[in-house]
Amino acid sequence: MSSLLSLNSWANDADCSVLNGMDGLKACLELLHLIPKGPNEECVTCKALKAQQQPVAPPLPQLEPICKERYDKMFADGVVNTTIAIGYDDNGGTTSDNVWGEFHQNTILTRLTGACPTSYALGKIDGRADEDVTLASLQAERDKGCGKTVQFKQVCGFKSTDDPEIYTKTIKDHRNRNVQIRVRIVSAQLSPSDKKNRESTNLFVDKICKGKVGLELSECRKQNLALAFPKTGLENKCTPQDRFYFQPCKTKYLKDTFSGSIKNGDEIVMYVGHARDGGGPSFEPPKVLANGHVNYPWYRSNRPGHNLEVAALKEATAKGKAPVFYGSFSCNSKRNFMDKGQLAQASPSSSLILSNRIAFNDEVVGGMLQTLDSAMSHQCQSEMNKKTQEASCAFSVHRF
Repeated sequence: MSSLLSLNSWANDADCSVLNGMDGLKACLELLHLIPKGPNEECVTCKALKAQQQPVAPPLPQLEPICKERYDKMFADGVVNTTIAIGYDDNGGTTSDNVWGEFHQNTILTRLTGACPTSYALGKIDGRADEDVTLASLQAERDKGCGKTVQFKQVCGFKSTDDPEIYTKTIKDHRNRNVQIRVRIVSAQLSPSDKKNRESTNLFVDKICKGKVGLELSECRKQNLALAFPKTGLENKCTPQDRFYFQPCKTKYLKDTFSGSIKNGDEIVMYVGHARDGGGPSFEPPKVLANGHVNYPWYRSNRPGHNLEVAALKEATAKGKAPVFYGSFSCNSKRNFMDKGQLAQASPSSSLILSNRIAFNDEVVGGMLQTLDSAMSHQCQSEMNKKTQEASCAFSVHRF
């Protein structure tokens, strides 16, 4: 007993106290060669062993100055507010009844709430030829490496909250501090049926005119239907609960949520949906021609969605609250909203993620998910741009 006590005392002096009990002491003495273990051993001290047992934090990334400045701002208060606003994603006017917003939302949430890491891959290019792209040009992009399965190490593991629109996750920022990422995801469609969504406008007018009869009812219906899209008078008669039952009110809620996220200083704001040839972002059933196709000349002339985003970005910029990252995940968004629009002027400090051509549904979702993953991984422009192109083929980082 006395010899064991003396050994124990000696081992403690040699910093073996980190190992508890007889097994720990034996391991320590073996490492100190006080107990033979095997031939040709390399001598390892308990202090070295103790260091091996401690988790080693990954080295902090060495960010470029402009990149560090961007992430210093994004992570400043320990919370990164992110809004993903899914527009009214019809199939090209009233020629088809499908609206795809719910599908996109479910695809995004599957990755967002899945176990880490999650993966994503674009579909085949078959049948994707369009007036802006050919199968040959799309294949050439794929041959350069885009569209393959990518892994998201950060866009995963989010948890739901008491607010059904919000999901959260805690990560380490570029300074190794805990930061909460709060993602709000909202969709503009009332239902997956364009016909039902349009019919709900009449139902909303019936609600407004309830109790009236005869000529008074007829006049009430006429006046209120005249306020329907593209005017906003009908939307302004919505109550908060009406958004669950009537498309005009769902549209108003999405417009308010989208523009509010910009004005109130969300660090990341991303729109997913139609560009309407420069008239988007679009959160309502589109204005159509007599043949049921989207009235693109009207959208090019009036630009209702772009006016909404520009006004919000200008207000946010004036208050010093412009988004750190702003993404328009829609067709030809660089041409429509940067080259022929006012995105760059409205928010000169924001990094813009935009498409260089027409974008297909899976490319839109892939680009959006990769942008969020890259921002959460505090990537700088070259790496973020490379990753975004790999995941989407159609989107790039413009101005960082």
